[in-house]
Amino acid sequence: MRTRRFLARAAAVALLVLLAACFRGEAARIGNEPLRIGAIYPLSGPLGPYGTAESRGVETAVDLFNSQGGLHGHPVKLELADAPDVDSAWRQAYRLVRLGVPAIIGTYGSTLSIAASEVAHRSHVVYWETGGVADLITSRGYPEVFRTGPSGATLAAQAAAFSVEVIAPHYKIPTSKLRLAIVYENDPYGSSVGDGIRHEAAARGFNLVGSFPYDPLTEDFTGIIPKLKAERPDIVVAASYLEDGARFREAVLDAKLQLKALIGKCAAFFTQAMANILGNKIDGVFVSDKPMEIGQRALLPEGSALEQTMRARYQARYAEAPTAPVYMGFSGAWAFLSKVLAAAKSATPDAIRKAALAVDIPAGALPNGAGVRFASGIGSMAGQNLRALGVVWQWQKGVPVLVFPREAARGVPLFASS
Repeated sequence: MRTRRFLARAAAVALLVLLAACFRGEAARIGNEPLRIGAIYPLSGPLGPYGTAESRGVETAVDLFNSQGGLHGHPVKLELADAPDVDSAWRQAYRLVRLGVPAIIGTYGSTLSIAASEVAHRSHVVYWETGGVADLITSRGYPEVFRTGPSGATLAAQAAAFSVEVIAPHYKIPTSKLRLAIVYENDPYGSSVGDGIRHEAAARGFNLVGSFPYDPLTEDFTGIIPKLKAERPDIVVAASYLEDGARFREAVLDAKLQLKALIGKCAAFFTQAMANILGNKIDGVFVSDKPMEIGQRALLPEGSALEQTMRARYQARYAEAPTAPVYMGFSGAWAFLSKVLAAAKSATPDAIRKAALAVDIPAGALPNGAGVRFASGIGSMAGQNLRALGVVWQWQKGVPVLVFPREAARGVPLFASS
């Protein structure tokens, strides 16, 4: 028995020595230069404020990682590129590939991510999405593409869960009698939400009474609102951008549409910009979105400690509190740096990809309440983080309050006529 234990220990030690030697060889290849990792975010244009926030979360994670010794003594350098539109996302991704980066982190915007990750796939470079939610990002089944944040389907499931578990019981409506409608802008982001709600209706048994796609640039909702009146939904889920989302909320109020709840999706409804446009008209709106400042019950001790460290470093550098995109950027980048890159046998795309598929971070270990475990194999979920967390907020007196799920909540939902 002792001989067997001795041999097992010896084999384990030999494996560790071999892994260390592999990475020492990689470090020698890198030399004294920092390891460069690409990053693509919209730092200008309409998405500029949100892409900038998410990229700052990534930069905070890189700074913290380097302050703790970096990658086996080598610092990581972030090669940050501005991509305000699809064409620039495509071109910047190719530029970063030519620089020789083994991985690219990005991009906040779904359409930007689809373009940049296509380049990464064709170039056999790892693509690490921190914020884009369109299902198409991962559903293409590209082995190089990973997403740490929630997908459109994840957020649709959270909106459906909140509708069935909270709103329906409050109004004493049986699930089978609950009437939902989905209004969504017709691009990959909105379509993912629409598809997700249709899936949830079939799975949970509520009644989907209407599905209304639209062009966000031209839609004035004069055609959709009468249809909603005719269908009499209890709940409307709206997947919109900023200005079209504001137009829709105002159209609902002007028409005195009798709803139990309006649930907006991320990309607009959670933002201060939306609150600035709508003023007190935003109060009462629910938002199914990404998390920030979640209740401590949803965090493990290591997640809570990391959240405090992240918040302190971010505030010291930028003199403001971190927002949801900051939490997403930091959490996704920290998982990549500290758990994937640090565990890879070398700083090559193949080795990073293998380490990503093996990563196992428990839920609550990251500052945004998530963990990381990727779906493997081939299919629509391949590369999607199965431990991504979506939450539901509500605007209450001009302030967003996290109300669902209960273990993450910082307040309770308030119900009134919309």
